[in-house]
Amino acid sequence: MSTLLLTFANSEINRLLTLTKECEGVNEALQKRFAQGDFVVIDEPLATRKKIIDLIQAHKDNISLFLFSGHAGRDQLLLEDGEGHAEGIAGMLGHCPNLKLVILNGCSTAGQVKLLLELGIPMVIATSAPVEDETAVQFSIAFFKELSQNHNSVNKAFSIALAAAKVYGTMDRVEITKRGLEIDEVDQPLWGLYYGAPYESLLDTWRLPERAVTDSVPNQYLREAITGIFEEQLRNTEESANPQDIVLKRLPYLISEPIRKLLAPRDASAQVFYDSPSEDRAAMLLYAYRSLINFLTFSLLGQLWKEKLRQPALDLSGLTETLKKWMVEEYNQESKRSLLPLYNQLIELMRVNNIPFFFDELDDALLKLNEPDFAGSISFLEEKLAATTSRNQQYLPLLCDELEQHVAVLLYYYGFLVHYSLTSVKDIEVLFYMHELEARYEHKVVRLQQQVTALEDSTEMSTVYYKTASILLRRTNDKTRYLYLSPFLIDENAYTKTTKANLRYFASFSRTGKQFFFKHVSKPGDVLEIKKKYVSPLERIKGIKSDENDYYQLINEQFGAFCKTVLGQSLDTL
Repeated sequence: MSTLLLTFANSEINRLLTLTKECEGVNEALQKRFAQGDFVVIDEPLATRKKIIDLIQAHKDNISLFLFSGHAGRDQLLLEDGEGHAEGIAGMLGHCPNLKLVILNGCSTAGQVKLLLELGIPMVIATSAPVEDETAVQFSIAFFKELSQNHNSVNKAFSIALAAAKVYGTMDRVEITKRGLEIDEVDQPLWGLYYGAPYESLLDTWRLPERAVTDSVPNQYLREAITGIFEEQLRNTEESANPQDIVLKRLPYLISEPIRKLLAPRDASAQVFYDSPSEDRAAMLLYAYRSLINFLTFSLLGQLWKEKLRQPALDLSGLTETLKKWMVEEYNQESKRSLLPLYNQLIELMRVNNIPFFFDELDDALLKLNEPDFAGSISFLEEKLAATTSRNQQYLPLLCDELEQHVAVLLYYYGFLVHYSLTSVKDIEVLFYMHELEARYEHKVVRLQQQVTALEDSTEMSTVYYKTASILLRRTNDKTRYLYLSPFLIDENAYTKTTKANLRYFASFSRTGKQFFFKHVSKPGDVLEIKKKYVSPLERIKGIKSDENDYYQLINEQFGAFCKTVLGQSLDTL
């Protein structure tokens, strides 16, 4: 969908006191058209170099208008974290195939125009001299009001905006010119509307787009990604089911479950379905993204714990604050937070310390982080995950379409995860008969994979034993390689000695209430609160200690062991 990327940046040394006013005024001018779904507005009021890079990468195929407002010069934009060199920003904008207009609402930006036009950007608005602050604000607000509210062309909106700006400041000259700038230095503010020779007609014909519609069918991108995973990862499988069922069965349950929900066709039942554009579908698509990042992060944490036990001298000081913050953040904010920063830190820590990843394929997958599609998808999903504004109903089909595209890209890139599986180890029985030389261990387990019926208990024999009430990550074709993902992932039914499985993931630990919060993998709105049960003096006298489902102590001791090993402190002191 056509996207307007608006960026604003201030300077610690020379603050622009009206920049917030401009940002609010421009957004207000665009609000009605944005609300009815004519276009998307991406607003960054505190633009840094990284934010601008990430935003352009995330939306490069859809950006039709780019605005920068703030301090600037002939070859630079002054961003919140320092100078952004015009050549680099122009180069990135030059890779936006649908970009029609760049507006540089800062002082003396005309020096940047030639490069922008040479890169094929049709129209540029810039200044060739210092611009008084309030004048710049009024020009910007008036220009966007004309474009949006009055549906005017760039040429007409520019003329009217100049007239509005003159009320607040004097301008001796205004220039509308083609490529090949010849501008004399002047002392007065001067805006120019510049265009490439082939695009002259756009000055009077291009307008902000009207409401767009998507012709795509929900789930077509996810199905394409699943087909690609099957062909590249499972082409030699002997299973007879259709590729979609095989891939969903092979993916770790934490990842496959939200994908299954998105793909499930609706029936006559009263349950919630996610196969058509809606708030619920948008939320489930974001949950699918979070589930993927959560799974990868939990796996790295399990490996880190194991490695720290093996190498007690391993320096984790750069990671401890991020880990602590993650563990004690309020659980009611969990649906908005991302484990991506923690994931990235874990990746870097393991690389610095030359620790091979448990996932053989992860090194190759991480090389794709530099590819625009991969990086852009992550930036887009992170931005939507953090968004706090309500979603306009008319925009939902397009939002769901975009979310699905980016989730499908990441699912495809991490398709190698079909070679890894999760198993819940519920209980163990030792078998050691008189005629045998060594013991065997009969594990009551639940293989956490998509299946027609519920996640059923089964048995698994082995000459080695696994830890009780744990979630095990294994390579499908090599069960000697495994990681424990508990207590970040738990099977509640393994603690309560209940049949089948109830997989949950860690959401938060309350320092004040000494409570653990876990969310249901299939129903993220279902929150399990695990806290120490209070036993009254009278109950103690009667011999009442707790009920059979009171497993606080087990969870508490598991997290305590993790904190002692990895963070070097007790859980109670977090």
